Amino acid sequence: MKLSGISFSHVLPWRMAPIVRGWIHRLGGLLEPDKQAINLNVCVDIVEQLSHVIHDVIVQQNKRTEEYQRQKLQLETIINTLSDAIIVTDSQHALIMANPAWYRLFEASPVCLGQPLLHSVRVPCLFEGLSQTQKTGLSNTIDFDYLGRFFKARITKLSTPVFDGCLTVLSDVTQIKIAEQIRRDFTANVSHEMKTPLTSIAGYSETLLMGALDDPTTARNFVKIIHNQSEKLKALIDDVLHLARVESPALKIENKPVVLSQIVNDVISDYREHPKQLVFSSNRFDVTVVSDAQAIRHILHNLIDNAVKYTPSGGSVLVTVRVDSARGVSITVSDTGVGISQNDQRRIFERFYRVGGHSLKDGTGLGLAIVKHLVERLGGTISVDSTVGKGSSFTFSLPQ
Repeated sequence: MKLSGISFSHVLPWRMAPIVRGWIHRLGGLLEPDKQAINLNVCVDIVEQLSHVIHDVIVQQNKRTEEYQRQKLQLETIINTLSDAIIVTDSQHALIMANPAWYRLFEASPVCLGQPLLHSVRVPCLFEGLSQTQKTGLSNTIDFDYLGRFFKARITKLSTPVFDGCLTVLSDVTQIKIAEQIRRDFTANVSHEMKTPLTSIAGYSETLLMGALDDPTTARNFVKIIHNQSEKLKALIDDVLHLARVESPALKIENKPVVLSQIVNDVISDYREHPKQLVFSSNRFDVTVVSDAQAIRHILHNLIDNAVKYTPSGGSVLVTVRVDSARGVSITVSDTGVGISQNDQRRIFERFYRVGGHSLKDGTGLGLAIVKHLVERLGGTISVDSTVGKGSSFTFSLPQ
């Protein structure tokens, strides 16, 4: 820097020049290597040189601050949008940081920041897991339930020169637990359902082998029972496999134009010669939907078969098709049968659930579960409306 043609460094006390050069050297060390070479030799005047170095340091630090803020914002955005809860606790297990998922899943609030974790969430096993990880430095996994939901917590030690604590990621595994329970129940139910026909087949075949074959009448009756039980077993296996296919993501729905009247009439015609001599009818309609014909046929066949099964001789079964601009096409199968109680209606679509209150126990108990899954795969919904002693109506919708 010069004033009236005189270098400002010339008027500096001679003892300050080394000090200024030291500042230049130390500040230059903050710059990138290529910047150091340029700015430390940009001019002879040491004060002007100091000014250039200070300017470049400020510019570079501003850029670094902006980059830090950008990365910080990105990290906060990622953490805040995660469905898993994330918390950071210090060495005394005080809550230092938490993302929105934590507050939502555990019904906490930011006022708990800085307080011991147990003050906001009373989960002793989680606290013990944090203590163990803090003490040993080893990662830890804890399973626990809280507020009616199931969680898996993964605890990791955080140790830096400026911080000592733990990072915990908590995942809501409620749906996984429910699915596991459904699978266990399904396996138990299948085993139970298979046990009855297998026991009958084994028992009667053993009796035949022990001498009943010598009595033609008895042998014939036993063979009929074995045949009937094997048919039930086959039906059960078929329905289990069908349900597995329907629930599989690999199931392909072939959406093509489907004339509903043709499918309805075809399914009804299969029952017109039924021994119960029921009256079958449908309203007049001309509706075409873009859907899977085979799936619709299976749904209708199952609903009409149930209507026939639970309707006394001389009763009637009616299939009604309606078009709603808002809800699409709805198909209702109504009967004048024994009806379904309110308690049973809430569980009618569960696997292996059979309606109580009467002696009819035919079927595998999987039919309506298959129907429900098929309707949902077609993009529709299904419901039931029934009065005990008067009949039932099953209505499913299809997008048009």
